[in-house]
Amino acid sequence: MDKLTSGSNARGTLASCPTVPGARSAAPHAIANLRPFTWCSLAAVLLTTLACSSGGPVSAPEDPTKAIYAAPGGWSGGDGSKERPYDLKTALSATNPIRPGGTVWLRGGTYRVSATTSVLTGEDNAPITVRSMPGEQAVIDGAQAVGSTLTLNGAWTVYRDFEMTNSDARRSGPELNRASAIDVHGTNVKLVNLIIHDSGSGIGMGSDAVDAEAYGNIIYYNGMVRPDGARGPGIYTQNKTGVRRITDNVVFGQFGIGIQAYASDEGYLDDIQLEGNVVANNGITAGDFSILFGGHRIAQRPVLKDNYTYDSPGAGNNLGYEAGCDGLVMSNNYFSVSRGGYATQLVNCAGELRGNVLIGGTRGIVGKTIVPQSELAAQYSGNDFAAVSPTVTKTFVRPNRYAPGRAHVSVYNWEHTEEVRVDLSAAQLLPGAAFELRDVRNLSAGPIASGTYSGSTITIPLDGLAPAPVIGWQPTPPHTAPEFAVFLLTSGNVAPSTMSSLIAKLRGFVGL
Repeated sequence: MDKLTSGSNARGTLASCPTVPGARSAAPHAIANLRPFTWCSLAAVLLTTLACSSGGPVSAPEDPTKAIYAAPGGWSGGDGSKERPYDLKTALSATNPIRPGGTVWLRGGTYRVSATTSVLTGEDNAPITVRSMPGEQAVIDGAQAVGSTLTLNGAWTVYRDFEMTNSDARRSGPELNRASAIDVHGTNVKLVNLIIHDSGSGIGMGSDAVDAEAYGNIIYYNGMVRPDGARGPGIYTQNKTGVRRITDNVVFGQFGIGIQAYASDEGYLDDIQLEGNVVANNGITAGDFSILFGGHRIAQRPVLKDNYTYDSPGAGNNLGYEAGCDGLVMSNNYFSVSRGGYATQLVNCAGELRGNVLIGGTRGIVGKTIVPQSELAAQYSGNDFAAVSPTVTKTFVRPNRYAPGRAHVSVYNWEHTEEVRVDLSAAQLLPGAAFELRDVRNLSAGPIASGTYSGSTITIPLDGLAPAPVIGWQPTPPHTAPEFAVFLLTSGNVAPSTMSSLIAKLRGFVGL
């Protein structure tokens, strides 16, 4: 945290800056008070103005309605400035001065919090954003929380680019109630590019979270073991009004289900859209669904588009569960189960299936009648039903709409090679831009590949990848590489120089 220096107040004024010969004050208005003008006295004023206070350039104080700061060492008596930041609870409360269109900046470090509620409320086209400071990583630890670490009320807010975890080492027991990471109850709330791991569950979005969206989050190792079994989904959602969007998330290794859109006969599962998500090997104690979409009330107008799942072993994916679904649109998904359940079970579902690749067992259920894969393949001829794994490697690159140069890269390495070549053109990198590629199963291990993008393919190593440990649980589930792996691609947002672009293009042209 930036420290308040002697000679500056909370707003960074120059009350105690020294004077210089030929000037009454070294404050910014000193130039107007010069005695007989000389270039030397002017230079002295400018140099002293830059050097005084905190030792750097002096700028006007930030407008607290547009930007406030929180820090692990902040406190409720602060004013939200960099020098006197709030604690997290105060920064997310109704008492701070932030207004629609403003940003709550989270300074780097670990926030050890009890249950915390945000009531921040922006406006349409002017949301309030809560995010880590550039170049700093804010980590919110809910080990002291009960229920939910963050409860998000309010409206028109964006929470992005920080980490949620729970450092409590207890993962099993009859009385254990491990706090979930985030529960959303506000309208038009977006969760963007968060890292959520080792909590009781990841993201919860009920029907009161109207038009909420989870986008680009990496979610893993959430859950616990109770006497009645393992529990804890990566994302749990219901929806009644508006559209619920679950988009471009990576969800793996939960104790429970990966993405669970489930409701009793009193809940609703209407207009839920899953797009671009990568979901793999959930249910780490016994195997569970990657995607479960259904319950005891008919799911209306579900959309599953361009999702990618991998289970070895695992339960695979279930659409309909019991009551079924109506108006299903399922297109261009790539679902694979090599050991365990079904790439897709369609349970009492009616709708449109096109362009899907379904690897492993697939079946339908109508009432109590099982519809075998051969009949499904005849009914939905525009799809690829594959009983066994392919022999040709397949890769997918999903660019991030909130962060230029960021993408998720999924590799189905059916050829079991030690490395693969991947075309990153879909990530919209500029030739000459620096990039890093990290394994989502061990983000803190550093990049496994980095360099300057040449505009051609890059090589990704798949041999020897090791997963990060689970907090408070052994054994850590084994890595799925070399057969399957997912990577986080990041790149600087600053456009590269003309020279570096030319060099990168030349390297790509000549194959260097």
